Formats: sequence, C-alpha cells, structure tokens
Amino acid sequence: GYEIQYRVNKSKKLQTRKLKGGAFKKATLNKFKSGNVIRLRIRAYQKVDGKIYYGKYGKTRTIKVK
Repeated sequence: GYEIQYRVNKSKKLQTRKLKGGAFKKATLNKFKSGNVIRLRIRAYQKVDGKIYYGKYGKTRTIKVK
C-alpha cells in the first residue's frame, strides 16, 4: 500500500492517510478550499508476517488548489 502525508497551508499539523493496493490511483484526500496550498509526500509500505516495512518518502510536492 501507500502512505500519504500532507499539510494544508503553513499548518504545523501533518495528516497521514494509508491507501491499500490500487486505491492510490483513485485517492482523494479532502475537499480543500480554493487558494489552499497543500504540501504532500508519499511512501510505499508492505506488510510481511504481521510487520510493516516502509520505504523512503518521495520528494515533497506543492499543489495549489484552484
């Protein structure tokens, strides 16, 4: 699966959401207000024998909501 970590505008609070399997392609986070700036990063994870292994986070991306 995948884990998305994001913050809205200059908020210090990070929000995390896990997505399983193919859900990544159809993922929506929330309905953000126009003008918001969202910074997000994504990493993959895999569960093996009950233990979760995480990959490295990708580059942080910045998205401005229209």
